[in-house]
Amino acid sequence: MGLLSDSDEFLVACGPETHPHLGQRLAALAARQHGVVHRRQLAAIGIDGGRVKRWITAGRLHRLHRGVYAVGHGLVGFEGRCLAGVLACGPRVWVAARSSAALWGLAPRPGAGVDLTTTRTGVHSPRGLTVRRSRRLALDEIGHVGVIPVTSVSRTLADLAPLVSRRHLERAMEQADRMQMLDVSSLLASSRDRPGAVAVKTVLAAWSPAPTRSDLEDRLLALVEGSSLPRPAVNLLVAGVECDQVWEAGRLVVEADSRTFHATHAAFERDRRKDARLTRAGYRVLRFTWTQVTQEPAEVTATIAAALTRSG
Repeated sequence: MGLLSDSDEFLVACGPETHPHLGQRLAALAARQHGVVHRRQLAAIGIDGGRVKRWITAGRLHRLHRGVYAVGHGLVGFEGRCLAGVLACGPRVWVAARSSAALWGLAPRPGAGVDLTTTRTGVHSPRGLTVRRSRRLALDEIGHVGVIPVTSVSRTLADLAPLVSRRHLERAMEQADRMQMLDVSSLLASSRDRPGAVAVKTVLAAWSPAPTRSDLEDRLLALVEGSSLPRPAVNLLVAGVECDQVWEAGRLVVEADSRTFHATHAAFERDRRKDARLTRAGYRVLRFTWTQVTQEPAEVTATIAAALTRSG
């Protein structure tokens, strides 16, 4: 994969045919790259070392790292700092972990510093950069946010796991889920045999550890049958939709709310339509998760009992 530190592509984008003056070429290059450039890219558009030194003295270029400059002023934004880090470290380097999570929109932007990963050996960490070496980094674990090379969402979450609290990891995964970017199979593959594997599996297990929906339904039914609650009808068709448990007399429907990761958005929309249809038909709908059924059984049965009592 060609990185932004490879100057050839910029000869096409910023060549003399398009921008006859050096200042215009520099401005075009900087605009594309969040205000940062590499010395090799400057040379590729005709700005030699002597001119670079003069422009540094004049305040037109501001050194960020060795060979990497901000154009016009030194106040570079987060995206510029990330790209500057990649340019400073050379090929086969990607923004990763906390910084990548911020670029993907999964977590707040870190206040300072940039996390990077590389498959190369001997890459030092310039000031303000944290470079971690990855023994393996598959093609589906890398990508781009705009022009910035980053690790994929799954690899980002896997790398993030050992660096943050469980709650912060959970929030990042929830955000990926909301953005329809969470792929559980890919996440498990990226975290396998890595320091964050346990944390990733713990968060996933809290969401939906049951391998199938029927397992959760069976546990919920066993819980209800083991209590003093009246036995519900099971898998009954109500208002044209199949419901897990139904108390006809109490106009109550209870659903085993198992999480489906591979179609999260579709499942969410389908459940909301189902609830609306049952509500129009005069039914109240209660949904219980795996955690509630397995860890809070008394709360589940008490909630159902209260709903039946209110319905008379």
